[in-house]
Amino acid sequence: MWFRCSGLGVVACALSGAACAVTATTCPVGTKLTVTQRPEGRAQWCTVADTTNTALPAAGRSYETRLGLVQPTAMPGGIEGPFTSWYASGALQSHGGYKNYGGRSVPEGVWAFWYDNGQRRVLGEYARGVPQGCFAVWDETGRRETGIVEGDQLRVEVCTPPSDDDIVAIEGGGGRAARTPASSDFSLQAMAGPNRFGTANPDQVIQDPAMTLAFIASARKHLGRLRLGPIAGARLGNDPGYMALAIGGTAAWQLPSFHSRIDAEVSADLAAQRLRVTIAERRTQPGVASLEFWSPLPALQVSFAFALSPNLEALASARVDGFPARDVEREVVYCNFTCLAPVQETWRVGGVAYGAALGLRLVLR
Repeated sequence: MWFRCSGLGVVACALSGAACAVTATTCPVGTKLTVTQRPEGRAQWCTVADTTNTALPAAGRSYETRLGLVQPTAMPGGIEGPFTSWYASGALQSHGGYKNYGGRSVPEGVWAFWYDNGQRRVLGEYARGVPQGCFAVWDETGRRETGIVEGDQLRVEVCTPPSDDDIVAIEGGGGRAARTPASSDFSLQAMAGPNRFGTANPDQVIQDPAMTLAFIASARKHLGRLRLGPIAGARLGNDPGYMALAIGGTAAWQLPSFHSRIDAEVSADLAAQRLRVTIAERRTQPGVASLEFWSPLPALQVSFAFALSPNLEALASARVDGFPARDVEREVVYCNFTCLAPVQETWRVGGVAYGAALGLRLVLR
């Protein structure tokens, strides 16, 4: 039986100095709680009172199977009852139970294992140390498969693993509980940087406008580590007569996580950008004109997302986008009270922008 109280569990955690989940353990009659702190993490289990066995059960071992089954380790006799271990970071590593059969203690009942980022890894049941029935296995992206145990292998098959009621209670007992993998996300970012705008002409009153702010919005589907979806953007210049709109697609790849609340990724965008000059003014000619240009807009971005809640993340990104500048010839008609004869002009269109972006991401699970 496992539940959230036990002053002994709290004291053990505090003495360890680790940022660990406080998981109470009720040891069976005739056993005592044993707690140890190792460089690789903390563990607690129940030892039969009349033995001196304080050896630490290994959290689990891996052997090659199609689904990468992790199995708790059998021990010499003297261990009985719940066993829980944590990584050095405080994230849950394993939880299950041991049964003492004379000179040997073996895994008994439902066991679960987690990756160090808090994501579930394995859930299954053991009887006298032998895995039996249906197991659920998750890869590092959160994709779940099930299989039936056959010796030391798992045969991939749709089946129903044992109840995870106790496991959910442990995950909810504090520390870093596993998060359900995201199915999609929606984000909005604002980017600023020391860049030019993308339309320049030396004969203009505003010869080479600067980019003051850009907004990037995306909606993406998660396919394991891959994230795909449409993207749209708007760019504002330091003069109200200059702006741009973009639409396209994005593909991102999730990077390995170093913290359960931080998500890192690298992404590539490909969009088409419509550059608008709504108030073009020549220095030597009265009147104003309106022009439009199209330009490709590829982009690269590295992003870090910090989880504010299970469904909301704060984003911080480094971004570079744009296309090599090119000269575009245009006949431009300037109008005041009347329109004047067309003027042949050469506009410099394109260029590269870079900067930092901040934003929010809504995650659907």
